[in-house]
Amino acid sequence: MPVVTPAPESTAAHEPKPAPATDCDALSRVKCLASPVCTLEATRGARYPYRCRPAVAPCEIDIVQADLGDATKSASGTCESRPGCRVQPGRCYCACRSDNQTPAPDEGPDCDCVCGAGPPATCTDAPAADAR
Repeated sequence: MPVVTPAPESTAAHEPKPAPATDCDALSRVKCLASPVCTLEATRGARYPYRCRPAVAPCEIDIVQADLGDATKSASGTCESRPGCRVQPGRCYCACRSDNQTPAPDEGPDCDCVCGAGPPATCTDAPAADAR
């Protein structure tokens, strides 16, 4: 009886892949921030103040945005270990539940924020000078 050995797996099969845009569009802000293949970003002049879009390489894919500000999580270290990537802290991002934040129904705690509609923390390849 011949011995069958499995073919070696391609390393490309393990490379992170962005999510299809429609998958990210359907996520709430909370689920988007928890997704390693989607990124929540603030929008300007759009119908909704936030959109959940597919994460892009090299900085966003496999980074859980919700963990970027948590010192007990590895997201910040993972981000900054990638060449050219850095953590851009959130500015006036409010995680409280609020209507009409994205096309998906909002989730999150019932609370009040002093400010809101700012961008959440993200892993970016944008130069620090571009941070506003």
